[in-house]
Amino acid sequence: MEYEKEFEKIIEAGMFLDRYYITTRYPNALAPPAVPYKSYTEKDASEAKDLAEKIVVMVRNKLGLGIT
Repeated sequence: MEYEKEFEKIIEAGMFLDRYYITTRYPNALAPPAVPYKSYTEKDASEAKDLAEKIVVMVRNKLGLGIT
């Protein structure tokens, strides 16, 4: 797959965030007896939020929309 080299800067952020997609959306995605609200910490949420913001800023800049 081809993409702009600049996006290599956010690949790891995307990989990190991908771990949270299904398991936080669907409670039965984790192996019992684990449940999402007990499996993730405030630190996890903060790191995920920071990485998501980094991705959004980069994409908005690539689209010429800047930061709002």
